[in-house]
Amino acid sequence: GEATAPGPAKISPLIRSHEDTWVDVDGDYEQGSAEPSQVHVLAMAVEGPPVHPYRVIVVGDVQIASDILIQRIQGNAQFLLDGVRWLVGDEAVSGEIENEEDVRIEHTRASDVAWFYGTIFGVPLLVLGIGGVLVRRRRQGPGTHGRTA
Repeated sequence: GEATAPGPAKISPLIRSHEDTWVDVDGDYEQGSAEPSQVHVLAMAVEGPPVHPYRVIVVGDVQIASDILIQRIQGNAQFLLDGVRWLVGDEAVSGEIENEEDVRIEHTRASDVAWFYGTIFGVPLLVLGIGGVLVRRRRQGPGTHGRTA
């Protein structure tokens, strides 16, 4: 569930589970009727008021910081690095902002025509040309292209 901090603290969920996640009460690794699906907060940040400032990151399982998971899952290492930077007040350098916007691909009629005729005629002509050179070399015989008998 959602936690509350005493006083005017700011609580921000950092990591949430998928909406199909359930608490496996009976330990059978299957969702039963008494185990409803819901979103769980797996990590959160808590920041205290300016009067008594504090910063805390609460994580549901400390295995996120284990050596094996940091080495194999890049997201865990980035989460811990960004978390430490935030804890010490250096969040200006935390993470890189990525732009997920698709780059528009623009085709011109001239380039489309060039690609079309290049694939229809150019590639077959290239294959025929290479085949002709290989056949000609084979017909010339063994002593004519650098080999000694």
